[in-house]
Amino acid sequence: MFQSKSMESTLIPLLLIALPLYLFIVVALIAGLRRLKPGRSVEEPLVSVVVAARNEEHALPPLLEILIHQTYARLEIIIVDDRSEDATAEIVRSYAAHDQRITLVSIEEPALTMPPKKFAITQGIRASRGEILCFTDADCIPTRQWVEAMVSFFDNDVGVVSGYSLYDPSLIRPALRTRGLAGLLQKVLHAFIAYEARKVAALSAGFTGLGFPWLCKASNLAYRRRVWDEVGGFEAIRDVLSGDDDLFLQRVVRLTSWNIAHATAPAAVVHTVPAPTFSAFVSQRRRHFSVGTRYPVHIQFLIALFHASNLVLLLSIAILAIGSDALLTAGTALALKLGADSLLVLFATPPPRQIRLLTGVIFWEILYLLYIFIIGPLGLFGKFEWKS
Repeated sequence: MFQSKSMESTLIPLLLIALPLYLFIVVALIAGLRRLKPGRSVEEPLVSVVVAARNEEHALPPLLEILIHQTYARLEIIIVDDRSEDATAEIVRSYAAHDQRITLVSIEEPALTMPPKKFAITQGIRASRGEILCFTDADCIPTRQWVEAMVSFFDNDVGVVSGYSLYDPSLIRPALRTRGLAGLLQKVLHAFIAYEARKVAALSAGFTGLGFPWLCKASNLAYRRRVWDEVGGFEAIRDVLSGDDDLFLQRVVRLTSWNIAHATAPAAVVHTVPAPTFSAFVSQRRRHFSVGTRYPVHIQFLIALFHASNLVLLLSIAILAIGSDALLTAGTALALKLGADSLLVLFATPPPRQIRLLTGVIFWEILYLLYIFIIGPLGLFGKFEWKS
């Protein structure tokens, strides 16, 4: 036996605390996911799709093709060119020449009052006319039914609708793909990014279903113009680089009486391009994590509880598995954890559910914890840029 009895007597109580706590949170999230309601609204308000773009000459054509062929009729498309140094503006103008629903908003000088992306989105909203504002990123590909699906969730009392935003490695340009060992590592990175996106979707959609929305993705988000006006746009969060999604949502929850919905329809899914390299991934996630310091204390506590219980659980299982006397205990706990994780990931995405993502779920969970507890704290330090 490799472990002392004293270590076992310490780890087993920790395991018996962490396991029920983690399972309770996961089961609650699954319950929240099951409570999400389908969209039933038949109203057809004017919708403005607002996209901020900087140096997106490669990504914009496929996005614009999807947007101009949306199944929703009452639609305008606002593309905000934020000081691009490539052909972004020319591409938008060429599409606008053939489709009067497209408007190009050009930003010539750096924003002095708020971060560039927030400033770009603000200018796009000011140039728009829609009652409903839909947002995605320039490197995203929604479905042709995306706007129609999102609008269907705007019941009379709903002010914000969040949607699934899933990473799709097939959208990466061939020039950014690598071969050999580097190509294999790139595939592993993208598989992990796809898995991590499902965990984020579980937190976003699950807590929304529980009536406690606090997380959403800017790449698939919609809200009423009235909501934007009521919370004062981004004015109160203009000093933060990111947060045009989750911090904005939290202000809506705190300051208004509007309900928040999560779009469950497969047609409402937006696919986006994962970071092509590990360094780009770390840089992107550090920027995302940096916003967490502005979350309310109770949300920070909830996030910490979820991740800490997961860490203690997995570490306790790993250490107990070394000792033969505790192998059955560790194995049972591991089976319960992985079963709960698998169900959460499956329920967190709309059909068709990709069961292949669960291959090697223990490997992804280990990487997920390393990602949370190593890359996460890096978001507290340094400066960040949007599309530098």
